[in-house]
Amino acid sequence: MAATEQRQPRNQVLADGTIMLYGVIGDEWDGLSAAQIVSEIRGLGEVDELKVLINSLGGYVAEGLAIYHELAHHKSPVVVEVTGVAASMASVIAMAGSTIRMAKNGHWMIHDPWNVAVGNAEEMRRAAELLDRFGTSLVDIYVTRSGIDEATIREMMAKDNGEGTWLTADEAKELGFIDEVIAPVEASAFADLDVSAVAAVPPVLTRLIREGKHMARTADTKPKPTPAATAEPEEPQPQNDPVPAPAPQARATDAEIDARVTARLAEERARAEEIRGIAARCGLSEAWAAKQIATTSTVDAVRAAALDEVVNRQSRGGPSPIPPGAVVDADERDKWVQGAAEWVLVKAGHARLIESHTKRRPEPGEFRGFSLLDLARESLHRTGTSTRGMSSREIARAAIRAEGNTRSDFPVLLENVLHKILQAAYDTAPDQWRAFCATGSVQDFRPHPRLRLGSLARLSQKLESGEFRQTHFPDAEKEAIQAGTYGNIVGLTREAIVNDDVDGFTRLTAMLGRAAARGIEIDVFALLALNTGHGPVMSDSKTLFHADHNNLETSVTGDPSVAGLEACRILMAQQKDPDGNDYLNLRPHVWVGPIGLGSAARVAVQAEFDFAAETTGTYGQFQKPNAVRDIVKLFVDTPRLTGDPWYLFADPAIAPVIEVVFLQGQESPEIRTEEGFDYDGVRWRIVHDYGVGATDFRGAVRNDGD
Repeated sequence: MAATEQRQPRNQVLADGTIMLYGVIGDEWDGLSAAQIVSEIRGLGEVDELKVLINSLGGYVAEGLAIYHELAHHKSPVVVEVTGVAASMASVIAMAGSTIRMAKNGHWMIHDPWNVAVGNAEEMRRAAELLDRFGTSLVDIYVTRSGIDEATIREMMAKDNGEGTWLTADEAKELGFIDEVIAPVEASAFADLDVSAVAAVPPVLTRLIREGKHMARTADTKPKPTPAATAEPEEPQPQNDPVPAPAPQARATDAEIDARVTARLAEERARAEEIRGIAARCGLSEAWAAKQIATTSTVDAVRAAALDEVVNRQSRGGPSPIPPGAVVDADERDKWVQGAAEWVLVKAGHARLIESHTKRRPEPGEFRGFSLLDLARESLHRTGTSTRGMSSREIARAAIRAEGNTRSDFPVLLENVLHKILQAAYDTAPDQWRAFCATGSVQDFRPHPRLRLGSLARLSQKLESGEFRQTHFPDAEKEAIQAGTYGNIVGLTREAIVNDDVDGFTRLTAMLGRAAARGIEIDVFALLALNTGHGPVMSDSKTLFHADHNNLETSVTGDPSVAGLEACRILMAQQKDPDGNDYLNLRPHVWVGPIGLGSAARVAVQAEFDFAAETTGTYGQFQKPNAVRDIVKLFVDTPRLTGDPWYLFADPAIAPVIEVVFLQGQESPEIRTEEGFDYDGVRWRIVHDYGVGATDFRGAVRNDGD
């Protein structure tokens, strides 16, 4: 085997739990699709440890997230070793490691996700929104594992217009991305990295790649070693006339090698795409296509194999995967599902809800007037299944059940409808908790610490000897927060499909979407109302609002007034950091209280004069300016709080007090199809994973009221 074939290990999952990720994340040709990697990991069974070896410039976000989550939730410890480069999505996957090691001469890179989009302005907006969502997911993963604050992570990712930040192993360890720096690897480990599509590559990495390719070429032309010195001496051989040595061949340049590798990649990917197209046109599964791609068969040979497969199925009496005269490709399938879903949304009366959420009204087009049964029958025809002689109930059953090697798009269509309704209902439900609560992400359902780090009052003066004092990082206070799971099930029976009853399951889904949003609202204000409005008990065994926390105003009470607001403002500004070194100098940002006190709060804050402090002098009545005018930016008055107490909160982005965390950064509820034979129809679980907790007391003040 040539040296060029030996230097790059094959991407695979070994029986001992070693996982090699050496290529483009999500690329089937590289053996790095999420479906393949996740399937092989789950097939390992019980292993003592998963060891993940990474040398990759990244790849597709969705594929990388799937691999990351599989590793992050695995029962076995996950040890990650970056043997060369962990860039882009490869660095995200590395974050799943319980221990992360990196070669001394390795490189680490994080950056904003990017994509290519085609279409009108609305398509561009949707593409931008998707990138923002992906970006938030990546930020949460980096923040949770490294402990770096969100603002710093976002700055690093956005550097150089989104090209990101490159780090050496020592820099990555210093920042908290990795745990250990291990021995450097040979330059040959970098030889196969193609950085042609990556901007701002560090010069040292470029040099390592060049050296690696040179080492590979040298290894190819290196003479075989001579026999060992202990071998028996050979008999002297007669000397023949010398044979002229062949003329030395010119070595390929780096540019020529890169061009050949790039061309080979392009050829193989074009072959894979053509094979997938053949499978789609013949109605064959993606698994069948993947099996053909893994062989060395030509496209013509695969085309012949596809025809044989279709003929064999027909001869066995099974349904033909190709309707007569019809050719359905992946793009046409997506258009069919999208158009049919938009008609169901209009038919069910949710067009305005969707429009308020997406700013675009659903367009049913050619599907207008279709019943659910019509769509079920159409979905079966598209798989080549004849419905001739089938009753309405049989059509409904066949459309929602997998039959043989084919599955109709009807369940996909229905899930698409429910997802749009659930998302729109959740996002458009009014809420108030976001005004004064922080949001965060947790990886699992265990309690997660929220550290409040100590600080230094100021820098130390240089010693007379010219040296600087060594400083140790101050200790931290710690609270814990934990996510829980909430959800319900919604179903559609065969009878509902036959009766064209779309109202039941779509309206219930909208109600559940609003209920998911309302659940967080209920939990946040219930937390605040604990212990007669003093909030939950913190790790120091004292309630959130307590005299020992210096955030309880009892001297100037009553309805919100200039004097009461000023007293709370001063109390908040006097809070000190956890070590008591210096003042935090926080300022109120949000007023929170019962609905009955909202008007008084607005008058006290927004009035031009302090009417309670009017004085009369020699020249008549004078009015004192309002000292707390516009002291807060937002007012949250709610019927969920009762009694007389009210609160001032600092900006949650600066001094969070109450935090709402979501499992793996997924803020909106998810839909998961329920499989089983105990229900004559199709069901979906609507699941929402979140938690609410108090993480610090310094950013809020309570006024006892009357």
